[in-house]
Amino acid sequence: MFYQLYEMNHAALQPARLYADAVRLFYSNPLNPISHTPFGRSVAATAELFERTTRRYGKPQFGLDKTVVDWKSVDVTEKTVWSKPFCNLVRFERALPAGRKPD
Repeated sequence: MFYQLYEMNHAALQPARLYADAVRLFYSNPLNPISHTPFGRSVAATAELFERTTRRYGKPQFGLDKTVVDWKSVDVTEKTVWSKPFCNLVRFERALPAGRKPD
């Protein structure tokens, strides 16, 4: 249920995000004389902050294929331990060299 509310909230804020981006562009344009005043910089910063906090960010790719253990390169595997609609708990497991005890 919360995931649907999150999606609905994001969709409802989309027009406000677009408006905030337009306001930021207007008040940060160097050809606009107001952009050189403290008021103009304040409005541009506020609009940018709103746009960035309501932006949708994708899940990062970690790209951890290898690591170094005892000065030797070993493979790393990414395993999902726990999965929810908002996030995944990821564990990185190293392929330890023979005879090496886990930390």
